[in-house]
Amino acid sequence: MASRVPRILRTLRNGFCGRCPACGRGKLFESWNQLRDECVICKFPLVNLQENTWAFMYLSTAGLTGSLVVAMFLLTPSDVKVGRFVVFLVAILGIAGTLPYRKGIAIAIEYLVELRWGGGEHGGGEGDEPESHGPRD
Repeated sequence: MASRVPRILRTLRNGFCGRCPACGRGKLFESWNQLRDECVICKFPLVNLQENTWAFMYLSTAGLTGSLVVAMFLLTPSDVKVGRFVVFLVAILGIAGTLPYRKGIAIAIEYLVELRWGGGEHGGGEGDEPESHGPRD
């Protein structure tokens, strides 16, 4: 169990930093939010992991929105128009600005789920199962 915790944390950190959850060296994204088809280093198929990230993306967006709503109840601006502008700006920057980080974490979580419970459906072929692409120590 002790060896699994660093593996999980390392995989999540790789996702947050925009690196391949399998090898930790290849980049996840071709551009700002465009996921690569596969890792350029280990050839792990990344695009297949994207299909099950919607729940994490939805919940993280809802969490950010909920935090903003709570902040609106707790803070009273001196000028309503300025307050509305600030809320709009914080909402756009907060949700859009964190999108690649949240998506990277979602890809890493999906990778870990496939390692634990998946039947290798994202493996892509013989010898390409997620188990063969574990994080390097």
